[in-house]
Formats: sequence, C-alpha cells, structure tokens
Amino acid sequence: MSFDFYGDDPVTIASVQAPAGQMPKEIVFLPALLFLALIAFLQNARISKNGVPS
Repeated sequence: MSFDFYGDDPVTIASVQAPAGQMPKEIVFLPALLFLALIAFLQNARISKNGVPS
C-alpha cells in the first residue's frame, strides 16, 4: 500500500476534449511559402527584363 500525501480520492482522467474547429498551426507556412515563391518569380521576371539589377 502506498502513502497518500493528499488524503483525497485519486483523480483519474476520464476523457480529453480538444477543439475540433481549428486548423493546425503548420498550415500558415503554406501561404507564406506561396507568397515567397510569387515574389521570387516576379523578381526573376524583372531581372530578366531589365538585365542586371542595380
């Protein structure tokens, strides 16, 4: 028999509820990478049109 430090009934976790309506945080990286690719594409087009950038 183990010693009960608190003198109360032991607590058991019956269930865990997580928010279901939220998207994962990692999804934020996709639009950021798409935006970065768009900027790189536009800059590449500008460089090839004007020659060497100043």
